[in-house]
Amino acid sequence: MAKQHTKSAGQHSEPQKPATGSSALQEEIALRAYYRHCERGGAPGSATDDWLAAEQEVLAERPAQHPQEPDID
Repeated sequence: MAKQHTKSAGQHSEPQKPATGSSALQEEIALRAYYRHCERGGAPGSATDDWLAAEQEVLAERPAQHPQEPDID
């Protein structure tokens, strides 16, 4: 029987292609929420609160996604 080669837990997989659109936004929020969890030392807390705070931070840092209307004077 052939031995199957599997990656050990210490090895990293190949980098993924960067996400675009809303999936990139969700990934960024998820990462920020995870960092908030880590800042608490991994202590139990509210994942929803972490997500909402992270979402607010990320959206506040992003420029508006819609084009600005021209000033008509």
